[in-house]
Amino acid sequence: MASAILAMQAGLNISEVKALQIEQSAWEKDEARKAFVADMAAFKVNPPEILKDKTAFKPDGDGGFESYDYATIGNVCEQIIKAAAAHGFSHRWVPSRSPVDGNIEISCELAHRGGHIETTRLDAPAERDPSLTVAQSEQSVRTFLQRYSLLMAFGFAPKDSPDDDGRGGADMPKPADDSVVQGWCIYARDAKTPEALAEVRKQAATAFSDAGDVRGWNTVKLALDARLQELGGAP
Repeated sequence: MASAILAMQAGLNISEVKALQIEQSAWEKDEARKAFVADMAAFKVNPPEILKDKTAFKPDGDGGFESYDYATIGNVCEQIIKAAAAHGFSHRWVPSRSPVDGNIEISCELAHRGGHIETTRLDAPAERDPSLTVAQSEQSVRTFLQRYSLLMAFGFAPKDSPDDDGRGGADMPKPADDSVVQGWCIYARDAKTPEALAEVRKQAATAFSDAGDVRGWNTVKLALDARLQELGGAP
């Protein structure tokens, strides 16, 4: 306002002042963008190392398991946020719903201390997992989108596991092998609700029955019963 008053006192009319203000605003935005790019380049000189810190197991439909490694959202945030802040970056996630197909959307807004903001938006279907509540299923999708939108915003990728185009890691053996018994036990411990655990029990019982592996089933059953007690149920 003070600059506008001085300009008018110098003989400029309101239209000319507004034109100068628009040019000034455009110049400031371009300078903020340049600062964003410069600090991002500096950040990339010594980027944080993001390792895949957890292994997930899922039944392969044939009595065994597929496994894959991934970076948890806590690990991704821990490695990125502090290092990014040192270069003037911060982020926030903005959730929404697609008005077209109802997909869950997450926008990762990456802001720089100079005022420039860039947005990375991802979406995915709100698929219903019968072993989870609606809220749990949707939160799982949101967490997935948050993790990958933050990685994409900075152009990072987790390390320490071969990339196989999302098909999962090496197949685990079928029942009657100690490693798959361990896989079922981990799968049981990861169950978040009694309903999810009941589905795990059903799948495991079928797999071990088909394999005729009584010893393995007894071991997995102990893990299932222990997890059910932790969830407030009774074996």
